[in-house]
Amino acid sequence: LAMSLAGLLGNNFMPDFDRGDLQVTFKTEPGSSLEATKKKAMELEAIITATPGVEQAYSTLGTGLGGTINTGGVYVKLKDGKRPNHVWIRRHFRAAFRSVPGVETSVSAVNDFGNNRPIMLAVQGTDRAAVMQAAPLVKQALISVPGAVDVWTSQDSGKPELKLVVDRKAASDLGVSPALVAQMVRPMVDGQVVAKYEDERGEQRDVRVRLPDQGRRLATQLAAMSVESTKDIGGGKHPLVRLDQVVRFEESIAPAKIQRHDLQEEVEVSSNFEGNTLQEVSDGVARKIADLKNSGQLPEGVKVVMLGQARDSKETAGYMGTSLLLAIFFIYFVLASQFESFKLPITIMLSLPLSLVGMVMMLLITGDTMSMMTSIGQILLMGLVTKNAILLVDYAIQLQKEGMNRTDALIKAGMTRLRPILMTTFAMIGGMLPLFLALGAGAEMRAPMARAVVGGIITSTMLTLIIVPVFYELLDDWSLGKLLAWFKRKFSGEVAELEEVIESE
Repeated sequence: LAMSLAGLLGNNFMPDFDRGDLQVTFKTEPGSSLEATKKKAMELEAIITATPGVEQAYSTLGTGLGGTINTGGVYVKLKDGKRPNHVWIRRHFRAAFRSVPGVETSVSAVNDFGNNRPIMLAVQGTDRAAVMQAAPLVKQALISVPGAVDVWTSQDSGKPELKLVVDRKAASDLGVSPALVAQMVRPMVDGQVVAKYEDERGEQRDVRVRLPDQGRRLATQLAAMSVESTKDIGGGKHPLVRLDQVVRFEESIAPAKIQRHDLQEEVEVSSNFEGNTLQEVSDGVARKIADLKNSGQLPEGVKVVMLGQARDSKETAGYMGTSLLLAIFFIYFVLASQFESFKLPITIMLSLPLSLVGMVMMLLITGDTMSMMTSIGQILLMGLVTKNAILLVDYAIQLQKEGMNRTDALIKAGMTRLRPILMTTFAMIGGMLPLFLALGAGAEMRAPMARAVVGGIITSTMLTLIIVPVFYELLDDWSLGKLLAWFKRKFSGEVAELEEVIESE
């Protein structure tokens, strides 16, 4: 029952909790100047500071490892005390930011895990054209998944560029080499550092010389430039050749950013999630990507790899499962050495699955999802819930050694150990109450762990007092000889043949 109900909880990497601040990231159109990006940042700040519950906000432009002048972020500090819920504020931001044209925004909690967004898809392939063709399809698939918000892609629309293509035949006839063209055009357009100077604060600054903006904005202005030919027309004179005689100008769009991973071209498509759990969104994304592959819409040689918190959550689930198995094995071996029996620990460890009933039911009641915190609480439960069965079984064995029959020993052990069992249970629940009630700033992150532990302890305590004595009686009757006799009755012919083979060998 508990395992079937666990599917209703959903799964998140970490609980969504109110930490008192938010993070807004944005990017403007490729090719935007720093002033244009700053203007958009101020518009976003005005919306943010006018929102109820916001204490202050400040913007940064072009920061981070891959920061450019058309990207930025706004840190939002929320007010303490009574204010709208952080989920409401995030949704309000997303709705209000739609009124700002020419900017893409993303609203999320301040990221503790680097630049990883909850949902990240890496579109990879050896052919860049195929990757560029697949990226919009993957982005549209992610947009169509319920719960996916703030869908971004690392593929920008590209920057306009003007290419100077040298006509090598004409250039050779006129005595102009491509290197001469580059040596002349680059200083004029990009500039050249000719000196350094120290300002009044002692900082060194470059002196860069180049044409003014109005002299290098148009292709016709560049075409009128001249380069000296290498041909000698007599007297050591070299004629000047206009650029448009040896160069043709081509307008095109250049990639704003080229991203590679493992020697493959890559474009990242990512999003946040709202309204649905991380598991629901990631499962929906996986189905959409599978549909793209099965329908043949993805170009040949392109693969889509899941990254971000969705991948981290699956890896963490594997690690937690391993830790849980190790905890169970260690508990068994400790109990086996304590009771000098391989059979009795099974009776005591029956309380472990009984705790899952309360854990799942409590999380359903409180509306929490499975996460790293609930997994930690589940491992913690493994060490806590066995103490009730140990108290009960240990005293029952002691009474049996004193000559009391098994049934009377179990009844007396249950009556005698009820008080210490309830005392320790109430003590553990009381100790978990501050976390359970999420008292204090940021306590919502740790609350699911306490709720999982409290729910598991309650049902384990109640069910242990009933089920463990019954199971102890059943298991105490079991022995290897009785099991062999049952097999003989069930499979008399096969067992007889097996015994003859063993005796003959």
